Amino acid sequence: MLQALYNGVYGGIMQVLKIAEVVIPLMIVMEILRDTKLMDKASDIFAPVVKKMGMSQQSAFPLIVGMVFGLSYSAGVIIQCSREGVISRKDFFLVCTFLVICHSVIEDTIILARLGANVFLLLIPRLVLAFLFTWFLSGRYNEKVIDRIP
Repeated sequence: MLQALYNGVYGGIMQVLKIAEVVIPLMIVMEILRDTKLMDKASDIFAPVVKKMGMSQQSAFPLIVGMVFGLSYSAGVIIQCSREGVISRKDFFLVCTFLVICHSVIEDTIILARLGANVFLLLIPRLVLAFLFTWFLSGRYNEKVIDRIP
């Protein structure tokens, strides 16, 4: 019984440390990109697509991080952007909506392609569905409802 409890606690701590190994460097990189204005340049490049989905230009960076690194590793970046006021509650909601459908694009695609899946059938439907669903919800975004969410 105690061994199972020990294994559970130890396993949980090890998982948190593994995630921290990625999240902390990501936060540092994000700060460097912000200080050197490279984040602004990346946001400028993706601004037209992000704006078509109803988000502000500042949403581009957390969206890209989520698409590349996945939800577990990008959650810290997304939450930090929200807490610091870099993105609005609406942007936070829409970034999360997009990433529910389309996250870990590189990792998932590489793994599934190695198993023989068609790369285009993996990527295109996910990107299109995420774009359309986010765009659809952005037009129906209701601040009164969303602001009640803690």
